[in-house]
Amino acid sequence: MFPGIWTSLFVDHRLADAVEILSRHGWRAFEVSTEHLDHLLRSADPDDEIRHTREAAERLGVRLLQAHAYIRANVANPDQIEREKDILHLIRHFEIASQIGVQVVVLHPGQGGEPVHDDNLQSLVDLNAEVFRRLCAQARPLGLQIAVENMMDSAKTGKRRLGVNADQLLGLLRAVNDPAFG
Repeated sequence: MFPGIWTSLFVDHRLADAVEILSRHGWRAFEVSTEHLDHLLRSADPDDEIRHTREAAERLGVRLLQAHAYIRANVANPDQIEREKDILHLIRHFEIASQIGVQVVVLHPGQGGEPVHDDNLQSLVDLNAEVFRRLCAQARPLGLQIAVENMMDSAKTGKRRLGVNADQLLGLLRAVNDPAFG
């Protein structure tokens, strides 16, 4: 077991610099934040920035074990155009994560456009499963696995969400049924 830390603590720094700062405090394993993946994606020279990050991790003897891919993605967005934009953003994050040595990308279940209730739960699970199977097909050749993260209901609005209990998550895992998804 490696104690790990989320690089979001130093989101105002380049990823390589954030990893170096945290490694000086004893951290050896990292979850790369969405913001850092976006910084790599949008840098003036993404290939150079990715190489610099990978070299820094190697030099420091640390591991970038997982990354939280596009945190705002809604893979069950009822607007198909917006859903496809999110999927493409996730795939770009997958490609970058793979290049910096990440093994697992963390994703949230898609929440659709309305609160979860008994009448729409199965259709929401089905749409999530369809998209997650597509994403697994993209992740597998890159050497990545996808970890779906549990969610919380919205305390502010009382909105019910998909992935707040073990039965929902297991239902989604069974529906996707892919060894790259867990």
